[in-house]
Amino acid sequence: MSIKRPLEAKLVIFDLDGTLVDAYSAIEKALNAVRVHFNREPVGYNEVKSAVGWGDKNLIKSYFSSDEAERALEIYRQEHAKTLLEHAKLMPFAEDILNYLKSKGYFVALASNRPAAFAGIILKNLGISIFFDYVICADEIDVLKPAPDMVLKIAKDLNVELEKSVYVGDMTIDIQTAENAGIIAIAIATGTSPRKDLENKNPYAVIGSLIELKNLL
Repeated sequence: MSIKRPLEAKLVIFDLDGTLVDAYSAIEKALNAVRVHFNREPVGYNEVKSAVGWGDKNLIKSYFSSDEAERALEIYRQEHAKTLLEHAKLMPFAEDILNYLKSKGYFVALASNRPAAFAGIILKNLGISIFFDYVICADEIDVLKPAPDMVLKIAKDLNVELEKSVYVGDMTIDIQTAENAGIIAIAIATGTSPRKDLENKNPYAVIGSLIELKNLL
């Protein structure tokens, strides 16, 4: 990453999975519990990791027929509520950077394609809900990223100019979301999208760890 001048930002919006939280094992185990229910072979961890980020409805549609999808989603959500409690964990330096940003007076927000109920489980169970001024998930407005709606709503409701807003995420769709909203994108190569794919989208910066945000904010 080339050296970047610190941003004059007021609002930092985070993606959740792959950015602040590692819940890939929780997703894998819940999905495979559904696969067992339908007498299917299990899906490998790496395949599941590459398939997440588009919401659980789209995940289920990738692995089950249209006739099975409604029931599969119901079972998945029942299982996932349990697997999150046991297997979701914070990414390295997640709590450190959230604490740093709050200490510096930034607004801190979350915008995720994950359903709100499960985002709430994660934030509460991992003890990081206290850091957020605003949390919104796609099912609350019925629009998934890369549509900019969640990001735009956060900035509007917190009364922060778009040019002073930053979105941090691990996928190319996060970069596209920021671009669609007209805000700054910082990509972190700790989740679904490979670093090369992130770099090809030309965000403001690509970092390898959350702690590197201290050099940019």
